[in-house]
Amino acid sequence: MDVERLRRYGAHRLPPSATSRRRRLRVRLPHGWKLAFLASATAVALAAGALAYAAAYAPWFAVNHLRITGTDGLDPAEVQRAAQVLGSRMVTVDPAEVARRVEEVPLVRTASVRLRWPDTVSIVVQQRAPWGTWVAQGTSYAVDQEGVILGYGSGPPGSPTIQQTDLPRTPVAPGARIDANAVRAAERLIKELPGAVSQSVVALRYSRDGGLSITTDAGMTVEIGDSADLAFKLAVWRAILQRAREQKVQVREIDLRSGTHPYVR
Repeated sequence: MDVERLRRYGAHRLPPSATSRRRRLRVRLPHGWKLAFLASATAVALAAGALAYAAAYAPWFAVNHLRITGTDGLDPAEVQRAAQVLGSRMVTVDPAEVARRVEEVPLVRTASVRLRWPDTVSIVVQQRAPWGTWVAQGTSYAVDQEGVILGYGSGPPGSPTIQQTDLPRTPVAPGARIDANAVRAAERLIKELPGAVSQSVVALRYSRDGGLSITTDAGMTVEIGDSADLAFKLAVWRAILQRAREQKVQVREIDLRSGTHPYVR
């Protein structure tokens, strides 16, 4: 190799004649490969369609079993009727909608629904617990902390009783809701009153216009209203009692519904 050729290509390069030429590989696909590919894709699509059809209509993908747990004291048949899923297609079952229907059962507080393929729906319920008794028009009802009427009869022994003194706006029956605010206020008063004013609740009354009122073991009647600003109302009550002791007067009635302008008698 002479100097002229090295100068032309550079010392670091060799002329094409001195290198191994790369050969392009040409792959020849079998005749009709496009048709075979199309046939394979069609087969996959048909298989997917068959699976979808089976999931929607095949008997082994229908809801044949319903597992219900958490129903101590509650009739599972009532939950089953509310769920309305037996015999349905698994793919058509909406767990959120089933849970909503089950939670309409008066004794059910929450419901969790899961699909267990291929043919089972699982429902876990949390029951409502009776808090006390609500009396309206001479009839007693067990009620929970959210104001849901659970059934006829009284709450647990020793639990609070709220007497409604006027006519309810809507009929009171199992599954109905009464004023949950009154229940919350009553629960707080029972717990906090001894520490706040050294008195205890002995009677609870409710009316639609006036809200909650109580009678204490000191013979005092106090109009509370709702649970709004309850801590402030108790502070005003305590201040009234302190002033009454200083002035040596006896207080029998207090109306705390107006907040900063209580009525005292």
